[in-house]
Amino acid sequence: MNRPSILQPGTNYTFSKYFELPLAPADILAEFDCTYERKRLDLPRYEGSIKCLDFLKRILQDIKLYRVPEELEELLRILVGIISSSGDYL
Repeated sequence: MNRPSILQPGTNYTFSKYFELPLAPADILAEFDCTYERKRLDLPRYEGSIKCLDFLKRILQDIKLYRVPEELEELLRILVGIISSSGDYL
C-alpha cells in the first residue's frame, strides 16, 4: 500500500530534527520501512568497585590550573561530596 510521504523531498533532516517533527515515531520510521518495539533492557551489572573519588579530586585541582568557570567547579565539588558520602563509589 502506497501512502504519501510525510517528509519533504529534498530536505535534509538532522537527527535532532526528527524529534522536532509533530509526528509519531512509528510514522517517521515507516518512511524508512522500519518499525520498533519497546522492551525492557537487562544489562549485566558491574560487581567490582569504582574508585572515582581520587579522579574527581584531581579534576578539581586541574580546574584551578585552567581557570574553569566557577559554576563548573561548584558542580564538581557537589559531585565529590555526594560520592564521598556514599560508600558504594569509594
